[in-house]
Amino acid sequence: MCDGTRGDLPHDIPEILQRGVAVRREDRRPNALSALAAIVDPTHRARGLSRRVIEAMRDIARWHGLSTLVAPVRPTLKPLYPLTPMDHYITWRRASGTAFDPWIGVHESMGAEILTVASSALVVTDTVQRWQEWTGMVFPESGRYVVGGAFQPVTIDLRRNVGRYEEANVWMKHPLPPTPQPP
Repeated sequence: MCDGTRGDLPHDIPEILQRGVAVRREDRRPNALSALAAIVDPTHRARGLSRRVIEAMRDIARWHGLSTLVAPVRPTLKPLYPLTPMDHYITWRRASGTAFDPWIGVHESMGAEILTVASSALVVTDTVQRWQEWTGMVFPESGRYVVGGAFQPVTIDLRRNVGRYEEANVWMKHPLPPTPQPP
């Protein structure tokens, strides 16, 4: 359950799933649809498919009589700016006034509004060896490391033999215009 306000948003991706399971287990009627991910294969990008994915989610929400569609958006250009905090990154605008990030821009062009940043939407913790395997990097000392494709640095603690990555996402809320009625 989610009423679509900042204060009622899940803190992370696992909480989205936990809430959904709880609604089902308790036989309650859901009132919101949340995206988990909307991914278009790179070979099919720039064809308007991302808009169609969001439109399909809105249609599903309306078809089920839900009042809210929210999405923990993962901005596409953020890995190029891993040292910039997400709450600052989302304020960047192009000269035209549109969002700097194209994926945020797609959502905004469809009427979505930014609600807040989920600072730890996705957390990955594993051994230093696993992080070295995943990244192809060597971590010679404890500290923060910029890793290709990551939104922010990975923190490595050699003494504890752990690497931790916390990825921020952007909670966006989509309007759900009523389904057009046939004439």
